[in-house]
Amino acid sequence: SGTVFPDFRPWVESYVGLSVEDKSPPHDQWPVPAPNVNSQFWSALVSSVGQENCSTKDYDRVFHSHGHTCQEVFALRYGGLHRVVDAVVWPDTEENCETIVKLASEHGVVIIPFGGGTSVSGALECPSNENRMVLSVDMKRMNRINWVDASNMTAEIEAGIVGQDLQRRLAAVGLTMGHEPDSVEFSTLGGWVSTRASGMKKNVYGNIEDIIVNATMVTPKGTIERSCEVPRMSAGPDVSQIVLGSEGSFGIITKVGPLT
Repeated sequence: SGTVFPDFRPWVESYVGLSVEDKSPPHDQWPVPAPNVNSQFWSALVSSVGQENCSTKDYDRVFHSHGHTCQEVFALRYGGLHRVVDAVVWPDTEENCETIVKLASEHGVVIIPFGGGTSVSGALECPSNENRMVLSVDMKRMNRINWVDASNMTAEIEAGIVGQDLQRRLAAVGLTMGHEPDSVEFSTLGGWVSTRASGMKKNVYGNIEDIIVNATMVTPKGTIERSCEVPRMSAGPDVSQIVLGSEGSFGIITKVGPLT
């Protein structure tokens, strides 16, 4: 509003006991522990998906080891993270994801799926007492719209697509998904499903569980998806309810669709 409060700072300093001159500069660097690499797993992974899609660089590891909670941001700025992922992989296809999960299961490697990195539930944090190799699976390269059915107003879309990119590409064909969380410019479709997300337009379009018909998830026991792509079935358990809100506990969400 442009209103000036000339006595506000002196009041805060005298009444609250704070000083705006106090500064706590961030650390330019802090030590990153060496990666704990399972050599047999890593060799098989690099051979399967390509060296260019794998990394053990410190920057990549730190970037994929935190979300957006105040605690995590504070740790990054001042103290460092107690445990970071040991490696990062960027799959390009669902077959890549199946290979990654299969190899991780065989070699006892922990997987943490990574979408946009905007988690506020602590789901991207590595347990400090985890002694196994921890692998972050970054889904950003799986960002394709496989198909759009304008007659039925449905589409199938890969899980790594970022929200604002999805909005723009659907708008190009005169459509919208209608899901718009606060993190839409960073978060991904797979992240919305895995966190059972809500959005600012939910009163019109519903929450994410009201929009999707099917979601595919790769697990150590196989790939889960509904065989009948209809909004509702009266027989049997709905496997989509297992996928929704699972936050990476059961597997990697690879694609969503049809969604309405």
